[in-house]
Amino acid sequence: MAEFPQEETKILELARRMIDGFRANPDLFPNPPGGPDKLEE
Repeated sequence: MAEFPQEETKILELARRMIDGFRANPDLFPNPPGGPDKLEE
């Protein structure tokens, strides 16, 4: 099972990597839940 970060800085880093991945791969993630714009709020 996946281990999620516990520290705030690592959580924010994970969110940034997810946002970058969603934007870089729209063919793989055509309609992600919330979307990258929502995650940036």
